[in-house]
Amino acid sequence: MSGSTVIEGSAQAEQLAGSTVRLLAPGYTGRVERIERAGAARAAGDRLPLAEAGTGTGVEVVERLRLDLQPPAPGAATAPGGRGGPAAAAPQLVVPARAGVDYAVLYTDDAGQLQWLFPDRAAGAVAAVFVLPAAPPAAAGDGGRGTVTTAMRGVARVVAWLAQPLIGAGARAVAAGWEAGRRAYGLSQVGAGGALLPPHWAAFAQAGPSLLLIHGTFSTPQVGFAGWVGAPAFEALSARYGGRVLTLAHPSLSASPQDNVDWFLAQLPPGDVFGGAIDVVCHSRGGLVARELAARAAAGQAPRVDRVCQVGAPNLGTVLADASHWTAFLDAHTRCLMVLPDSVSTVVLEGLLCLVKIIGTGVARGLPGLAAMDPAGEWLQTRGAQPTGTARWFTVGADYRPVVASGTGWGRRVAATLSDAAIDTFFAADNDMVVPTGGCHRPGPEVTASLRLAGSTVNHVSYFTAPEVHDALARWLD
Repeated sequence: MSGSTVIEGSAQAEQLAGSTVRLLAPGYTGRVERIERAGAARAAGDRLPLAEAGTGTGVEVVERLRLDLQPPAPGAATAPGGRGGPAAAAPQLVVPARAGVDYAVLYTDDAGQLQWLFPDRAAGAVAAVFVLPAAPPAAAGDGGRGTVTTAMRGVARVVAWLAQPLIGAGARAVAAGWEAGRRAYGLSQVGAGGALLPPHWAAFAQAGPSLLLIHGTFSTPQVGFAGWVGAPAFEALSARYGGRVLTLAHPSLSASPQDNVDWFLAQLPPGDVFGGAIDVVCHSRGGLVARELAARAAAGQAPRVDRVCQVGAPNLGTVLADASHWTAFLDAHTRCLMVLPDSVSTVVLEGLLCLVKIIGTGVARGLPGLAAMDPAGEWLQTRGAQPTGTARWFTVGADYRPVVASGTGWGRRVAATLSDAAIDTFFAADNDMVVPTGGCHRPGPEVTASLRLAGSTVNHVSYFTAPEVHDALARWLD
């Protein structure tokens, strides 16, 4: 069923044709269209494989709506109970409450920026109410015509899932249940073409170093290093290691870096497993796991670590990891995914949807994997300050700078939207959209060499697509 609804600016919520959703937008006029997904094809305007990722998390897209609304002119008279309404408050989507179901909305504005929305969790509420982002600020018109009212255009996708009771450790229990099935621990050897195979431990006992790859938050070994593993630069590097390359798959929400290292060490066969030291390439939160491993090695509790190559690591944390900023953390990651192919973005989006479900339950805290990246959290204040022995450290960080088109009027407002969204307002410093750039280069010990990137090509989830990163890793691990 599909439909198009003419919005007349009523002070009452207006029913949308073909949908159970209503729109409360006093004073706004325009149209809302219900978007149908045509068979297996992606619905119009879908920039991300949201439906595909939802199959791995129990999240379903239950409604897609395209909005084209005109706010009332500033100072417009109010018509009692009808057109005009009160001053132009932000429109609201009203979704009828269903027992045992929770909702969220992914909103994409006319400039292509994405934002997750959550309803207030009022007890006994008969509907989930989502306040949509306000229309872009009005701008001065050309030729002295005065204020020009800006239209509000965007696509809202309503997602739903079965509500989970908050048991045990709350958020941790929810995340652990999902990660057990979709982000379970695993240790694999990287074969030709990036194939992941059971480790052939006899090969690792031979003389020479081994390489360990540690992915970041929400990710997997296949996705975390996509663009590098399997590429010619990686194949040449793997050959220099004699094929002694391991990947550590690990839960990154419900488990701490200590938990991850505990599991890794428990999987190693008894005796001298490695004929040489371990080198590490790690991304994002995986950089904290590498620091924990290096600290254990320095204390004689793990095999010797020689070189650690951190890529986009939150060594000083990221304010987005604080529970009060989890929604911004979601938004930043989701925006990054738009530059990646579906084969990569679907997997990371699964992890993001798991966090969507946790935020949707109203849980405020309880994810040790994210807490480790909190600048004020216990891990960075205590465990993160551990000695790391004689390991040599190499770092990669990016200052993401969006391409902002020049122009006037509407074009300038879109440019401002892009800029504000890409450089997150929570940061007071250069960043890769998720992690502050400066912290990427401060692992604690002295850094041997660094690669500093800037521009619109590399953000937090696309480091390994950059030839400069391939070249730097090849040099540092030669």
